[in-house]
Amino acid sequence: MNRSQINAFLKTVETGTLSKAADSLGYTQAAISQLLNSLESECGMQLLIRGRKGSRLTAEGELLFPYLQELSTAYRRVEQKLSEVQRQDAGLVRIGVFSSIMIHWMPSIMAAFQEDHPGIHLRLVDGSDRERERMLQSYDLDCNFDCFQEGLPYTFYPLQTESLMAVLPVDHPLCKKKRIGKGDLMAYPFIKLKDEDNRDVNEITRVFSRYGIHPDVVHAESNDYAVMAMVEHGLGISVLPELPLKDHHRNIETRPLGFPSERIIGIYVNNNTLMTDATSLFLDYVRNWFQE
Repeated sequence: MNRSQINAFLKTVETGTLSKAADSLGYTQAAISQLLNSLESECGMQLLIRGRKGSRLTAEGELLFPYLQELSTAYRRVEQKLSEVQRQDAGLVRIGVFSSIMIHWMPSIMAAFQEDHPGIHLRLVDGSDRERERMLQSYDLDCNFDCFQEGLPYTFYPLQTESLMAVLPVDHPLCKKKRIGKGDLMAYPFIKLKDEDNRDVNEITRVFSRYGIHPDVVHAESNDYAVMAMVEHGLGISVLPELPLKDHHRNIETRPLGFPSERIIGIYVNNNTLMTDATSLFLDYVRNWFQE
């Protein structure tokens, strides 16, 4: 059964005649009669007794009447919600993030965005790099914050460029230097940052491979803040991106590297042609947020 059939039935019961129902809904009387006949045929029973003096419910019609009213209300709610989504007053954006993005960027972005667009819900997903890429590929994510990598089959929108930094215990000999060289990183015990899948972090691995850096790895951790804690306790030195080092509370020192070591953070989108209005609105909002 469809909404036209249900509306014809409810309006006929309300007005008492097919002619009045037809006038109210903008149909001909013959069209109303056809809609009622098709509804009764689908239900397999007579719902209305129709005569010259008007129409009244059968016993079966009385039983079904409140349920058809509920169904009509549900149709109206769906149409209202679709209208809201099309006006960008409502929607859902599923966003892949990694931990430092979650901590340093998303609270401010979400607060500002949802003040302007309270009907659009933002859902954050913080799986490993591989998990988030797989979810983006299968359209389980609408967009994904990540570092730029050559060769990925997605559209990338750059947001911020930052450098890798050497992370040192306080009073470490390397603290006397303004910049940390390639040889310095191989001269002391090193704490490696790995991702949640126990793989080397791409942007750090690429820089080390480019310059032939092979540190003496004594520990490997999958959390930036765990690496900082180990460095603080003198277990080794490390290299981390700038973002997780922002506003840290560890008793550590940081120094720039003496060679190019940048990474580009941005947002990946799988297919622009399949992007929802809500996702497009969020993407534009984030890009403007960084420009400002």
